[in-house]
Amino acid sequence: MGTQLLQALRILKHPVTGFWELRYENKAGIVTTLLMIFAAYFVTLGSQLTTSYIFYPVENKFIDPFVIFIKIVVPFATWVVANYLVSSIMRGQGRFIDVMNGSAYALMPYILFTMPLAILSNGLTLSEAAIYSFCRAVIYGWCAFLFFVSVREVHNYEIGETALNIVLSILFMLAIWILLVIFTGLTGQLFDFANQIWEEVSIR
Repeated sequence: MGTQLLQALRILKHPVTGFWELRYENKAGIVTTLLMIFAAYFVTLGSQLTTSYIFYPVENKFIDPFVIFIKIVVPFATWVVANYLVSSIMRGQGRFIDVMNGSAYALMPYILFTMPLAILSNGLTLSEAAIYSFCRAVIYGWCAFLFFVSVREVHNYEIGETALNIVLSILFMLAIWILLVIFTGLTGQLFDFANQIWEEVSIR
């Protein structure tokens, strides 16, 4: 596992080589990948609890750990499924586990630097909000760049194919979420209908 964690740091310095090794030299493991996903969750939770109220005006008592967990895991899982299915159609070479590993490793800038930024925010004033916003933009931009490189190396695409794959994957993610919302709504209505019928039968 230590070697796999070092591989995550190597990706920060040499993303192209790092993701290539991740895919073709099997320098990733499912345990390490899951640890990174949970690390992203705990970092998100910790940062919301420690970020200055100036930059995150939400009281700690209103921060729900379960909601944060859903916000981290659901988009990640949906992205992995969507990207794998789109890549299968577009003749991508990556396996499902490769997409999952690459996506988790692409979160490293977020995992490493979000908490330090949250702590730093307590020493900033509102007039220095541009510094905080710039640092957040750098973290998210770095992650986006790593996601791009991950898709390119995992599926062995050219740059144009990678961009198209990502756009289609995002659209497919939105389609999945819309279908889930519709399915959840219809399921709720079905249960309500069944419950009403049961109540009428019980009364009679």
